[in-house]
Amino acid sequence: MDTVFNIERSCAEHSLGRMTCAMFVTWQQRLLEYELRLLEAANRLALHAPAGARRIELRSIRPAVALPIDALGFEDRDGIARAILQGIEDQHAPANAL
Repeated sequence: MDTVFNIERSCAEHSLGRMTCAMFVTWQQRLLEYELRLLEAANRLALHAPAGARRIELRSIRPAVALPIDALGFEDRDGIARAILQGIEDQHAPANAL
């Protein structure tokens, strides 16, 4: 999971492209919020389900610093590699886990 959305960091240009990027990132955040609500609902149902129903454990790992790539950086191989390496490092940092 990326840190909280910041339009200045995530969407570089001041144009229609920036507005499009902001809409995309907002949509992404809303989708994540929806998925988290579904997880919470599934866990509430598991409390009243027959034996054998399990709760879903959520582990959230956030980067220690902003990711070095944005959502549209498909061709930025170096940025993708740095983001993956950062994710590997961040997963071992207990301060980043929620």
